[in-house]
Amino acid sequence: MKTPPDILIYGYGNPGRQDDGLGVLLCERLLKWVHENKSPTSKSIRITS
Repeated sequence: MKTPPDILIYGYGNPGRQDDGLGVLLCERLLKWVHENKSPTSKSIRITS
């Protein structure tokens, strides 16, 4: 059985701006789904400035 390829999902934006937070929201929801379904992850890093 082949190992599935690694996937990098990069979401960026500013949730404080209502027109610019979609990338961050998507990553948060995907991470929640991963934890609920016990899917393997490598790292979750959040960088803010």
